[in-house]
Amino acid sequence: MLRKLRWLPVVLIVLGAFAQAQQASFLTFNDVYELQGVSGGTRGGAAGVASVIHQVKAFQPQTLVLFAGDLLSPSVMSNAFQGAQMVEALNRLGVDYATLGNHEFDFGLSVLKKRIAESDFVWLSANILDSSTGKPIAGTQPDAIVEVGGVKVGLFGVAYDFSSILANASAVTFKDPIATAKAEVAKLKGEGAQFIIALTHEGHAQDCQLSAAVSGIDLIVGGHDHAAMLDTQCGHAPYVKASSDWRNVWNVKVDFSGKNPAMTFDNIPVTQDTPKDPGMQAMTDRYVAQLDASFSEVLGKSVVALDAVEKDVRAVETNLGDFIANAIRSATHADVAIMNGGGIRTDRSYPAGPITKKDVYAILPFGNKVVVVKAKGSVLAAALENGVSQREQLAGRFPQVSGVRFVLQPGQSAGHRVSDITVDGKPLDPNATYTVAINDYMYGGGDGYTMFKDLPTAVSPSEGPLLAEVVANAVKADGTIAPKTDGRITVR
Repeated sequence: MLRKLRWLPVVLIVLGAFAQAQQASFLTFNDVYELQGVSGGTRGGAAGVASVIHQVKAFQPQTLVLFAGDLLSPSVMSNAFQGAQMVEALNRLGVDYATLGNHEFDFGLSVLKKRIAESDFVWLSANILDSSTGKPIAGTQPDAIVEVGGVKVGLFGVAYDFSSILANASAVTFKDPIATAKAEVAKLKGEGAQFIIALTHEGHAQDCQLSAAVSGIDLIVGGHDHAAMLDTQCGHAPYVKASSDWRNVWNVKVDFSGKNPAMTFDNIPVTQDTPKDPGMQAMTDRYVAQLDASFSEVLGKSVVALDAVEKDVRAVETNLGDFIANAIRSATHADVAIMNGGGIRTDRSYPAGPITKKDVYAILPFGNKVVVVKAKGSVLAAALENGVSQREQLAGRFPQVSGVRFVLQPGQSAGHRVSDITVDGKPLDPNATYTVAINDYMYGGGDGYTMFKDLPTAVSPSEGPLLAEVVANAVKADGTIAPKTDGRITVR
């Protein structure tokens, strides 16, 4: 009896190791723009996520780290380093697989290819092709199979068609994501995959459609929505998405020991209390110091808080939106200025106090130029209707305006929400020609502003000033600012 008891700890260790070998963790996050997180690092941050990943891997070595797109841009730091700092961060984190998001293309295809070549992880993209070759973008692959937890796990990447928001839409070609997913599932199963993960970058509704339309996917790991989500009801496969800027990490734990895989979902928040990985923190501090050295100039100060919160700039008139639109109109002497709310970043409220060049470039990180088009009143009205057409989804097209006032009725159907439009205090004349200051992204048809494409210009993209510099100069010229909303957008 004593001899048997001596063996019991060994038996338990062996059984424990066997059980662990039939289990796996899939850690996932998405849409990261600022190494230090948000609100001065009080939420999120690469150093906190690194600590979470180390802790999970210490407990469960059978772990894959997955990233669901939007890495290289936008941020003031990415403008300076073209996203190299973000690739270095994901390399340090030990990411295994990533998929392409729309912001991977902000610096053009050549920069993207360079960042992909610098990546220690694998980029999966099954439905985005390089138009010049008709093949996947160099350095990416459609899918992969890897053994985790004693099971062959198949992964593939798909994204929504975001060609309409690309500066050079002709550079890439998109295949239908659902048709692509069906083909990928069949291919991976044919190659022996026992558990299939779709790594996606698309909206909640599109992920739900994918889950409902494609059988054979076991788990969808998504990005793009900037909100933590778990949905187990809308189709064949459950899906998870994390918040933006490292604010949480999903740990999807899978037990393969039964007839069917059993999944549990753990949403791990990353806060100021989360331990910081020293190596990642040192890397973050190094990049911040380099950036601060070149962007530390104080331009002026604000005596009021400035609202750059995403849910505000994409849905209502804000004081910062008014200030930016006013600056654009003043600099160009246009009749009207429209700034797409999605171009106003950082998702934070800036307290009263000094405004630095870094602040302005963080708020306006895309490197856009100002363009002035000559538009009929009917075109201007169509632009405003487009701007408010997806307000419920907090789409980036929402217009922050100057020189024009209008009434917004959200209860009406899209295309019939704007009324009582006035320009310079006079009713809009649909046949009159107005000068409208916008940015070059909108001029190219981005965010649905296709009505501006091919219009004659008073200031062309090649002539226009940098948007961030226009706003920086406006702060500098005023010295002290106190912007407030004035009812130019009335919501009824």
